[in-house]
Amino acid sequence: MHITVVGGGNSTPIFAALAKDAGHEVAILTRRPADWNKDDIGFVNEDLDYFPQAELRVGIDLVTDDPALCIPQTDLIFIAGLPIHHNPTVLARIRPHLDMQKKVFIGSICAYGGFNWVAAEALGPGNYSLFGTQLIPWCCGTLEYGRTGLVIGAKRLLRIATEDGRDSDGVKPILAKILKMPFLTDTDFIASTLWPNNPSLHPPILYGLFKDWDGKSPYDPDKERRPHDRRRSHPQRARPLASRLPPPPPSPSLSQRRLSQRRLSPPPRHSGRPSSRRQVPTLIYKDLRTDSAVTLVEMDTDLCAIVAGLRGALPQNGHLVDSDFSMKACVMQNYEEQITCAWDTVSCIMSNKAFAKHRIPYTAIEGGVVPTLAHKFFETDLPFGLCTMKDIANMVGVAVPCIDKMILWNQKLIGKEYLTASGKIDGKHASECVLPSAFGLDAKTLEFGNRSRTANGAEKKQKT
Repeated sequence: MHITVVGGGNSTPIFAALAKDAGHEVAILTRRPADWNKDDIGFVNEDLDYFPQAELRVGIDLVTDDPALCIPQTDLIFIAGLPIHHNPTVLARIRPHLDMQKKVFIGSICAYGGFNWVAAEALGPGNYSLFGTQLIPWCCGTLEYGRTGLVIGAKRLLRIATEDGRDSDGVKPILAKILKMPFLTDTDFIASTLWPNNPSLHPPILYGLFKDWDGKSPYDPDKERRPHDRRRSHPQRARPLASRLPPPPPSPSLSQRRLSQRRLSPPPRHSGRPSSRRQVPTLIYKDLRTDSAVTLVEMDTDLCAIVAGLRGALPQNGHLVDSDFSMKACVMQNYEEQITCAWDTVSCIMSNKAFAKHRIPYTAIEGGVVPTLAHKFFETDLPFGLCTMKDIANMVGVAVPCIDKMILWNQKLIGKEYLTASGKIDGKHASECVLPSAFGLDAKTLEFGNRSRTANGAEKKQKT
């Protein structure tokens, strides 16, 4: 099989190396081909329970910036290592080189943000089959750009989103062999769009840290934790902060879903932090601060409320009805053996070894540092995440106060107007967002999107 990996970020060399190791012909389509060596690509692996080799290195077949050299012959296109707000542009570049009569799998390592809606709009009618991983298969990084990725921790459960939610075209066995994950299971794109993911994590953490920032004054970056500083580095020290939150209820049964809607009272200020009010953390998950923890719990409540509302519109959708969309359940499903304190949502995130190395991006200026706004945390998670969720919330008539305040805060920082006083995403930059309502969808048509399948398997645009 010919496989083209589109992108150049953390996951690109990992998936490319795994695909080649699985016996496929592999090309990388990237805007920086000169920075890659096709004969030496791979990754270092820190999760030996996932994959028993500490390093995998391969030579692939092609690295190019010209889609005409790789797309016509490809059987599977995987967008990996590319912020999802670039998907419309990338898919538009690919389209002229696709044989629309050929069954080509086209997928994304990030199935959230309505990938199926975006892809159908960009590609138009064709015989292609859309898919995506509900979550990125690994927490990963880059050791050397164009050569070596880093797997910090792999998922222990991974769902593959397909258009019918049942993988009728059979992409799952192909991915299982490549990813070395025989446990892959099914989901659909609407469940993936609402599943706890980057937009459920990054915005609440960053809001808690920077909600009062004026957009220009520098911060004093917190120093790296030292091994001898037991108070601040021991993984079990996630507990004191978590213990200030009310005890979590047990995982709800289907008849007890409303329990997940319960709001938690904000905990008191954590007194164990440095006294400097302008000091900020380096590690986004491991060094979670009190205001971020509170906002994370509020975000969890909002997201579960949207899902509960959508279940009423789509009672036949098992991926929505039968799954627990709470953040704690999601993190525990994927990383249980890598979590050292499973007390509640906050401690699961802080003590997750797979999350431990992820950093907040800062830009150095005179007097200190400021958050890097030209980054996916601010530029992708808002229009392709929070705004999408808000649009769905409006469809099902659910109030989402935490999502509202984060959108208003984030859009001001990056100079955009998405959410307005109307309570809708109808500001002057709303066209930059992935909004199901803009595709002509409503609560009852969200699950299949703006593309439907006929009885003989041909694809056609759905009337809106």
